[in-house]
Amino acid sequence: MDYSEALTAASNYLHVPKSQFAPEKYPNINLVTGKKDPQWFVYDSNGTRLTVYFEGRVPLDKARPLVVWLIRYEVPWSQDNAAGMVKSAMEKYGTASNAPNTLPMQWCDNPNSNTGVGCPKDTSHAFLELTQTSLVLTDPSWQQARFKFVDAKKRVTPAF
Repeated sequence: MDYSEALTAASNYLHVPKSQFAPEKYPNINLVTGKKDPQWFVYDSNGTRLTVYFEGRVPLDKARPLVVWLIRYEVPWSQDNAAGMVKSAMEKYGTASNAPNTLPMQWCDNPNSNTGVGCPKDTSHAFLELTQTSLVLTDPSWQQARFKFVDAKKRVTPAF
């Protein structure tokens, strides 16, 4: 999902206008696009916060230069809110991949075969993690693609 698609999806999901989402104010040069692209946008309302983070798409796509790599949804901490997040997550995503463990709760397509271990934190698999009142969806493959892209640009052939 690119920047504009993510903004539209977040706006539709939360039923708020796109103008309620604030992009990063002072972006740095994106190492993939070579432009000052925002690395995130955020929606914040009464302590409820949705932040969507972006990487440069590798291989570069000029029509869709950014891609979502991490989404964080947070509500203010309280015991009731933490219990509500667990209840909502279990209703939506089912039993956690690291059950019976509950702190954090994790969901993924390829959990460890050992009960309770949960999701591998490798570079090729997306996973969802709930810790108290913070729910984070991470796809590390986009970040790894950037690392490889930057490393490839540094490659030189010795000339001696």
